[in-house]
Amino acid sequence: MTAGVSTASTELRHLVERVCERTVGSVDSIVVAQAITCIKLDSPKEEMVKKLKPHLKEETEKFVKKLYSKMGRAESKRSSDYGSNGVSETAPKKIKLEDTSDEQSRDTKNLSPADIQRMMNDAKRLLEEKKQKIAASDTDAAAKSARAAELRSRINSALGQGFATPATPSTPGISGLATPGGFMSMAKGLATPIFPGIQTPAFLQSAQVDGINPFTGKPFEQMPGPLVLDDEGQTVNAQTGERLSLAPRMPTLKANVRAKKRDEFKRLLTASLTKKEVKKEEIQSTSTHFDNRVELKPAVRPTRRSFKFHEEGKFQALSRRLKMKAQLEKLHAEISDAAKRTGIQAAVKLALVQPKIEHKEGHLPTVEWWDGVLLPNNTYEDCRKPGAVGKSGKPEKYNTITHLIEHPTQVPSPDDPRHPTPVKLYLTKKETKKLRRLRRREEEKERTEKIRLGLLPPPEPKVKISNLMRVLGNDAIQDPTKIEAHVRAQMAKRQRAHELANAARKLTPEQKRQKKIAKLKEDLSTGVHVAVYRVDTLFNPSHKYKVVENAKQYLMTGIAIITQDICVVIVEGGPKQQKKFRNVMMRRIQWKEDIKKRASLTTDEKLLEKLRNNKCELVWEGSVKNRTFPQLKPKIFQTVPSVREHLKRYNVEHYWDLAHAQSVLQSSDAN
Repeated sequence: MTAGVSTASTELRHLVERVCERTVGSVDSIVVAQAITCIKLDSPKEEMVKKLKPHLKEETEKFVKKLYSKMGRAESKRSSDYGSNGVSETAPKKIKLEDTSDEQSRDTKNLSPADIQRMMNDAKRLLEEKKQKIAASDTDAAAKSARAAELRSRINSALGQGFATPATPSTPGISGLATPGGFMSMAKGLATPIFPGIQTPAFLQSAQVDGINPFTGKPFEQMPGPLVLDDEGQTVNAQTGERLSLAPRMPTLKANVRAKKRDEFKRLLTASLTKKEVKKEEIQSTSTHFDNRVELKPAVRPTRRSFKFHEEGKFQALSRRLKMKAQLEKLHAEISDAAKRTGIQAAVKLALVQPKIEHKEGHLPTVEWWDGVLLPNNTYEDCRKPGAVGKSGKPEKYNTITHLIEHPTQVPSPDDPRHPTPVKLYLTKKETKKLRRLRRREEEKERTEKIRLGLLPPPEPKVKISNLMRVLGNDAIQDPTKIEAHVRAQMAKRQRAHELANAARKLTPEQKRQKKIAKLKEDLSTGVHVAVYRVDTLFNPSHKYKVVENAKQYLMTGIAIITQDICVVIVEGGPKQQKKFRNVMMRRIQWKEDIKKRASLTTDEKLLEKLRNNKCELVWEGSVKNRTFPQLKPKIFQTVPSVREHLKRYNVEHYWDLAHAQSVLQSSDAN
């Protein structure tokens, strides 16, 4: 028998160790011993999870679930080999301890002294845990008794009367309510007034005689026991104070069952997402090479391709729509050809660009527009009425309006400079040389006077290799090597002083940039010069880059409008800036290009033709008072009205009207 028990224990240990290794990754002797102890003591899953939680933490529930599953499979396999054992499938399975002579001999051979010692240690540990469990159960029983006593005392203090026993319910207590006749006892006890001065109701006095519950009309014996709750809202036994576990209510309606399954699925999905976020945070905290911009996508099983059936008549309807579309395009082409032949198309396009109000010949307005601001009814009769009220709501004095003509004072043009510009004086080359000679003579004279007064040391003789013998004379003959070295040192000193002076005068990169900006900047206080260019297309990115970058380098502002039909470039700046930018747009940029380079980017024949004949034209140039745009930026528009609406915010929509009208007229003439 001992050998059989030992064999079963060995099988159980091997099973637990195998599950532990597959779940955790390694075999923990403490976890294995605790799991074997719980299995032998028939402990429920919750108790095993509670004991193994400090060792396995998050993997505890997974380990317990897997262990019980493995035990159930082993038991079912054993049952199929040796017959059914009558054990319920839902209960945790135990490994049957069978005794066979073959297993006894095999275990006797396999046992080693270390295994025997380990079995003895496990037996001792099991005994100690059993003792601790018994002591803990005694402590729990004492605690439950104390808690029940405390609960009884609180109920008695709340009711203001003694805790009666069920045998003599003269005054109904809580324990009496727990019995089948509790409500009857309560009715009998209330026959006598509980509180002095308050009469017991008649329906309670009748309940004592009839034994019928006045609230439901049923006998007291058929009513369920009372529900007693503690401070935490848990259901407790009224006599012992022990907490009771009520069976959970399970839905039976199909809709409620589906709703519960849906809620459970959402909870599991949220838990899995939370685990993924925690895992990602752990990877971020532990790995130094983690890039949080790359998403961790889980492996997804590819969906199987299935048949997709189309509805009947789908492709017939599609073919009908294509035929109708082709007929409409053909009709539009015929109408446009007729309009080109008659000249209607150009007039229609011009009308769409900027609709104008036409007046008949000899038409005279009733009120001039400058007088309509003052007259409330837009008639000149208003000014002839005495005390007429103007648009401001106050009486206006129109007596100043006479037949005399007022000549206003002349206001200077905004283009005129505020201060007269001095005329530059240009000298001839001969005059420039003479001025330089006189200036240098004065500087030399001043230096000589300072040397004579002792303010400056006399300069050393400027000795070179060529004038060495003439300047030094006998000294050069006595020691020519020394004198030559001295002269060469002087020459190097003069060269170094010259280079240092040049370096001191040299501008820094920032000063060079500021000088260049100051050279390009112009005084725009008298007015800003504006130019409007029309380009057939800016499809080539290099053309667009050159236009924008040159405008930025010349410190000009404006906008580059890009549409499907034409492109308009509006630039603002000074006269010199406009001259340089005009040279860029009209001469330097080669607008026509070889379409072979662009044939790989587009197959649109119309666009390729436009690239082949691309050109730039100056539509208009003039001056305005202030700048309109903050900087030059390219902007793409899908429709013509959107361009006009955008420019209308800056009150310069007439630039687009002029450029678009010329483009429409040229396209009509070409067709």
